[in-house]
Amino acid sequence: MEQTIKKADRLVIKDATPHEIRMAMLRARAIQMDIARACGVTHAAVYRVIEGLSVSHVIREAISAATGISLEELWPETYVVHGGPRKPGHPPAKQLRIKPNS
Repeated sequence: MEQTIKKADRLVIKDATPHEIRMAMLRARAIQMDIARACGVTHAAVYRVIEGLSVSHVIREAISAATGISLEELWPETYVVHGGPRKPGHPPAKQLRIKPNS
């Protein structure tokens, strides 16, 4: 599923297209409504994640589990290149320091 394109001596990794995600879901006999119920969201929220209009790690995990395709294969730009989902302005998980309660 992962698409790679060489652009001016740099490698560009592309996420799976909405069509590829839907085909994987069809092969796995998974429907958007089942994923929505499992995540406690609307089917519209699942649709937006599939279309790339919004990002939800929980919904992406559910799609990955339902299709049997890893997050890294479906969304390599997020999970391979960037090391996982991150909110703008938040440090990567490795840099978070949690003070223990004394």
